[in-house]
Parts: sequence; structure tokens; C-alpha cells
Amino acid sequence: MSKVKVHIIPSFHYDLAYLRTFEEYLPRVRYIFTEVLNLAKENPDYTFLFEQAFLLKLATRLIPEHLSYLKELVTSGRVEIATPYIQTDNNMILGESFLRNVLLGIETIKSFGGRAEVLWLGDVFGNNAQVPQIATVCGLKYIQFSRGLSEDPPKTFIWRGLGPSEVLSYYGGYGGLVPKDPREFKKLIDELSGILGENVLLMSGGDYAIPDRELPRIIRLLNQHFDNIEVHLSTPSKFFHDLEKSRKLPIEVNDANPTLTGTYGSRIRIKQEVRRVEYKLLSAETVATIATLLGWNYPVEEIKRCWEKLFMVQFHDIIAGSCVDSAYLWALRVLGDIDERLNSLVSNALNYIASKININASGLPLIVFNPLP
Repeated sequence: MSKVKVHIIPSFHYDLAYLRTFEEYLPRVRYIFTEVLNLAKENPDYTFLFEQAFLLKLATRLIPEHLSYLKELVTSGRVEIATPYIQTDNNMILGESFLRNVLLGIETIKSFGGRAEVLWLGDVFGNNAQVPQIATVCGLKYIQFSRGLSEDPPKTFIWRGLGPSEVLSYYGGYGGLVPKDPREFKKLIDELSGILGENVLLMSGGDYAIPDRELPRIIRLLNQHFDNIEVHLSTPSKFFHDLEKSRKLPIEVNDANPTLTGTYGSRIRIKQEVRRVEYKLLSAETVATIATLLGWNYPVEEIKRCWEKLFMVQFHDIIAGSCVDSAYLWALRVLGDIDERLNSLVSNALNYIASKININASGLPLIVFNPLP
């Protein structure tokens, strides 16, 4: 009998705002970052997953004194970063928003010396049928998600999108505990290998979970205990690389919905405001582009900041309405700030365009703009 290879991936699920506000969660994030770096220094084979690229931006704010070491870990592949930038709800937002969220995640990962291969949608409340297509367009090879399929056990398959795109995918939890008792561990691996085959993925972590300091020692003990099971600290890309070589996988088509449908009507105002701001942002880009063709300086950084702020509000627990009141009110304030920025940007761009129009004619000149998409 061939050996079963168990990929154990330490991680934590980052809720941008959920039971607390964005700012209230930051001390916990800083502590987790520090623990990850300490464990990496103590254990040369230690690995970790940052499931959202936005965590790298938080690292620059929360642990600036350790950035060089973090970049070293990212470059070597010991700390793997997945895209998207922020885990949004891809059923409630425009496809353009989801696409740009994924692309910004890839850009952020590359800026730290990492490689973006995995679209990690751990806690996303259902997935639409275009997810494989978007992953392919963005150059991603693998997808992970954990909600939306009717079957509860984990599974590996090829997810075919609406177009010709086909992406190797894993359906399974984004968190969990590794059994420390060898008998319990063996029972779990026997069950999972019967479903997944020779490559099994186990997560170590969960919502704001502190990294398990005992995990490296437990893995060493487990490897001493079994002859037909290899246990490794791993990353998503390592798991998927081995999965590609192991066996032919079935093809799945269509979306992974519905799930948590009550969120589609919860706190409806935030959904309405997100959609309005999305359209205004796209209109602002169009107007700014036309003005730039006439000699204006395109506001690259301002547009990027607006998208980044919008992605924060599109985080799945915020746009879904499954967050505390303080987080909901914070999100509305952020949307109001984006709206003001865009009003100023559009006004300046239209004034510039108007200044380039020849109005040397008889009568009262009248200029009309229609900025609707």
C-alpha cells in the first residue's frame, strides 16, 4: 500500500470586521503575526498561510520592524499568501469588483516577493459559476472554497467555468484542529484518504486562531508512529502540486450556491450603497481617462485608494450584514468617504474636459455630460 501524504497547513481566518470593528481586531492580528515569525525562527520547516493578501498591508502597519524577515519567509515559500486581496462575497458585488480584488491581491503578493497561484475563498458565502473563469484570466492555477456544495465531506475536482476554463479545486474547511492522539489521527486520515486519495489536507487554525506552538513537535511524533502515513507542514500550493500528480479527477460544472441566503436581504442599505459607489467609481475612471487623453494627470493613487476602501466594505461579513452594528456603521462612513472623493475627482475631471472645448460661438454655450455607465 502506498503512503498517504498529509499536508498540514497552519493558518488563521481573518475577519476584517465581524463581532468587532476593524480597529478593535488589530491587536489580535499583531499578536498572531508575532507568533508566526517566532515559530518560523524556532522551526526551520515551519510554514504558514496568509489567506488574504490584505494581511501583508496590515503587516506593514503592525510589524514594520519585522518586514524584512517576513519578506524573506514569503520569498522562500515558507509563508504563502493567497489572493484575493480581501475575501469578499462574490455573489453580491459586480464582477468587475471581484476581478480587481483578485488582481490587487496578486499585485500585493508579488510586491513581497511571493508567487500567487491559489484563489482562497475559505469563508466566502457561496460562489458563482464564473469563479474558475476569473481565476484563469488572472493566471491562477488552483481554487479552495468551503461553502456551497451539497456534500459535506471534502473533495478534489476540476472546476469548469462558464467558458473553457478548468481549474484544479479543493472543497474543504478553512480551519480545524489536528488530533494529537495517534489513534484519533489515524482514524481521521483513514476516513479522509478514502475520499481524497493519497494526498490529504488538514488545516490547523480557524477564526483568529493563535498558531499552535505544539504543532511541529506533534508532527514529529506522528511521523515516528506510522509507517504508511507521512505528515508534513505544508502550504496550499504544495498540496495542489502533489494533487496534480496523483490521479485523474472528476469535472464539476456550475456554481456553488445557494448558501446563507438570508444575508442577501440583511442590512440592505449597505448593499445599495456598495452598488451605487461601484458604478460611480467605474464612471470616475472613464471620465478621468478621457480627461487624461486631453492632457490631465490621471489620479492613479486616488483611484486605487477608492478601490481598496471599497474592497474593505465588500468583505463577506460586512456586505452580508452579518456583523455588529458598530462595524455596519463604520462601513457606511467608509462608503460616504469614497463617495466624497469620487465627487471631487469627477468634478475636477469634467472641469478639465470643459476647459478644452472650443466655446467661441455665438449664443450661450451649454455643455452637458452624462456620466452614467
